[in-house]
Formats: sequence, structure tokens, C-alpha cells
Amino acid sequence: MNATVTARLEVSRRAARLRELLSIRLLPLIVLCSIVVVVAHHLTEPFALHLSAYHSGFITLAAFVFAGWYSVRKRFTWLGLHMLVLAQRVTPAPLFRLVRFWDRLETRRAIHVAAGILALLPLWWHTQTHLMGPLETVLAFAVVTLLASGLFGALLQDFLPTAMTHRAAREVRLGDVESAINLLFAQAEEKILGHSEALIGAYLGHVKPILVGTWPRRALLAASLRGRDAGVSCAAELARYRGQLTQDGELWDELSALAAHKVNLEQNAFNLEFGTRWLGFHLAIAALTGVLVVFHVLAVFYFAGL
Repeated sequence: MNATVTARLEVSRRAARLRELLSIRLLPLIVLCSIVVVVAHHLTEPFALHLSAYHSGFITLAAFVFAGWYSVRKRFTWLGLHMLVLAQRVTPAPLFRLVRFWDRLETRRAIHVAAGILALLPLWWHTQTHLMGPLETVLAFAVVTLLASGLFGALLQDFLPTAMTHRAAREVRLGDVESAINLLFAQAEEKILGHSEALIGAYLGHVKPILVGTWPRRALLAASLRGRDAGVSCAAELARYRGQLTQDGELWDELSALAAHKVNLEQNAFNLEFGTRWLGFHLAIAALTGVLVVFHVLAVFYFAGL
């Protein structure tokens, strides 16, 4: 049995090391792609000057469509799973491992970020060969905002401390967090039934406000950024009242633990919102940019007589 457990632990450690090796840090990727864009533009400037606005515009559009494929792939996971099953059947094992690596959402996110930055190169060409009207100015501002919001979100996901996800609860949906909080409240209400007035008074005065209230968001933010459990400070605060409950000290510890877990769940919910709230803005800007691109293309065709 011990040998089996040891072997499983070794396999888990190797898998963790492999995930660490395969993880893609976005900041070096962003810096590298930005340098590539600047250097490539300098080297291809003579070529860009002889490139027609139609060609540079088509290349730019194709680059942004390729970058947007990540969003489509993320929302149609079932398609990727079917493709992986098919690839596993028809490809050798080493090749399939490579296919599986490239199909990871983490890899596709890195490709999405890289493609978005590299798309600035043909866009740079296009702005050199195309006059900027009011529509094009708004479109350029939308593209810059789209890129900035995407880079902000990517770096936010990349640099939030690992402890943010390790110390807080690990619910992945806000609805699950709310259900867990409601369950904690019901458990606490059941525990105080039939106990002393001192315990009930302390519960109503100190524990219940935590269970039904909201922990300060600034405290949750500070705890997440420092990689700490916000519930620890809650438990320490409640521990000060334990000395007043000589007969119900153990029960008070249980109530304090429920309150601390509730704060921890709030931290979990805060982390979910903190890491994804920017995405709604990013998608809205992406949709607006798409509409402006359509108007831009139609205007070009109209004035060209096509």
C-alpha cells in the first residue's frame, strides 16, 4: 500500500512539474511580440510603402479574424473535444501529445494574445497607405482600446498570485458560492438552538452579522493580492469573545469557523469577479470594433465604385 501511495505521489509531482514547464507566461510573450512588430515594421517599411491599401487592409482583417478564433473555440468546447478524439484515433502518440498541447485553452489564449499584437504590424502598414477620416479615427481608437483591455485582462490573469486560488475556496461559479453561504447560515442557526442566552447573544451580535452581511471589499482585495485567507482575520476577531463563553467555548469555535469559511467564500466570489469582470468590457469593445470594421469596408467599396 505504501509503495502504491508513493508511486502515485511521484506521478502527481511529475505531472505538476510538467504543467509548470508547459505553462506560458504572457508578459515575456507580450514583450517579444511587441519587439517583433517594431523590428518587422522597420525592416518592411519599403515593402509597406508599395503595398496597396486593399492588400494591407485584407491582411489586417485576416489577422484580427485569426485572433478572434480563440473566443469561438472557447465557447464551442465540444467541437475541440470531438477533434481531439478523432486525432487520438488517427495520429501517433507523440504527435497526439503535441496536438493536445496546442489545443489547450492556455495555449490558445497565448496564441490569441500574440496574434492580437502581431496584427498591429499590418495595421501599421494600412495606416501608412490609407487616409484617416472620422470613421477610421474612431476605429483606430476602438482597436487601441480593444488591445489595451485584452492585455490588461491577460496580465491580470497571469500575475494574480497563485495563493489567490489556493487559499480561497475553489468554487468556480458565483451561484455555487451563494449556495454554500446559505448552507453555512443554516448550519449556524441550527447549532445555537437550545444553548445559553450568552451564546445566543454573542452569536446575534458578532457571528450572524458576518453570515448575512458583506466583508469589506478592500479587505478582500488586500487579502487576495497578498495571497492570504481573509477568513483568518475574521476568525481572529471572533476569538476575542471566546473568553466570555466559558461553557460554550467549543461551540463558539465552531461558529467562528463557519463565519471564517463564509468570509473565505466571499473572497472566492470576489476573485471570480475580479478576474473576469474586465471580459465583458473587452467583448463589448470587440463587438463595436467589428461593427466599425464592417462600416469601414462598406465605405471603401462604396467610394471605390465596387
